[in-house]
Amino acid sequence: DELRAAGRRAAAVVMIAPARRAELPALRAAGFAAHLIRPVRSASLARVIALAVGDVDAARRRETAPEADDGEVLLVDDNEINALLGRAALEHAGHRVRVEADAASALAAIEAARAAGHPFAAVVMDLHMPGLDGFEAIRALRAAEPAEGPRARVVALTADSTPAAAERAIAAGADAAMVKPLDRDRLARLLAGGDPDDASHRRSA
Repeated sequence: DELRAAGRRAAAVVMIAPARRAELPALRAAGFAAHLIRPVRSASLARVIALAVGDVDAARRRETAPEADDGEVLLVDDNEINALLGRAALEHAGHRVRVEADAASALAAIEAARAAGHPFAAVVMDLHMPGLDGFEAIRALRAAEPAEGPRARVVALTADSTPAAAERAIAAGADAAMVKPLDRDRLARLLAGGDPDDASHRRSA
């Protein structure tokens, strides 16, 4: 209540015991954005946080200027929790988001979007996935891009913090690479072509 009185919008999530489910309508009326039933599983917590943050960010954007539609962003991650948090981060930045759980499905989605005349503006690709990995997928999507016209910006996500991982991603065709856990502010800068303080995202001449 103090945050809201100060003009700051915060997502309130309540945790309750199973026996208190009957109180949920009253809790929603009191302003809680979501609820969790104890004991709380990590997947449920991530999902509720992503949904609650998305609702708050959408409301904040409606209160300010209208969103500019810069095209849809494709998020590719085989981990459900990471995908939920990634979607929330991208939607926070004002992007429309499509999520695919593997590289093969992502490449099919990229080709279908291009054929329909609405190519993805950007791709956020996890590098370490079973089957076709992110490195191979980035090489494939770059090879299939038309010689002329707009080029999708590609940001690679990796749990490997060594410089070699970022260099390998950029050599495969990524415009930038960032280490997990995902930093939504830095991701927004990278998607916009910024983040000059991080040399690892610059493509070789």
